Amino acid sequence: MEIRKLEIHAMAKITDPIAVTLSSGDILYTPPPPSSGAILVNILNILSGYNFNEDSINSTDNKILTYHRTLEAFKYAYAARTKLGDIDFLDLNEFLQNITAPEYGAQIRLRINDSSTSNDTNYYGATEYNKPDSGTAHISVIADNGDAVSMTSSINF
Repeated sequence: MEIRKLEIHAMAKITDPIAVTLSSGDILYTPPPPSSGAILVNILNILSGYNFNEDSINSTDNKILTYHRTLEAFKYAYAARTKLGDIDFLDLNEFLQNITAPEYGAQIRLRINDSSTSNDTNYYGATEYNKPDSGTAHISVIADNGDAVSMTSSINF
């Protein structure tokens, strides 16, 4: 029996980072999309206008407001993330310039309501893609004694 060794020579693709000036004036270097570095920049820009400090978490009410604002910033930023992709296949230059701009973060911050939230991804601006569903369903049931049943069914097309 002859054993052959398969050799694969793959070259890693090296890309230049994107350099973004934050609202603080600091420069953040991050990998370009499809990484989420631009999303981090967006979150930092949204939150920078709140000027969080030790008073932001010194009471229960302040903690709740601070956490609420942070979560809302994440929701907006991750909704924007749905528009990202591989820059080898998508022209994202204008989008990256917008989402990493401190002014864009300020615009998003103005949309955050301190007394309400939403569970609707469209509210935050997400782009949704729903692959056509072919009717797959799944259920798992566990009894008090530990017996378990799991079932998946597919109708397909």
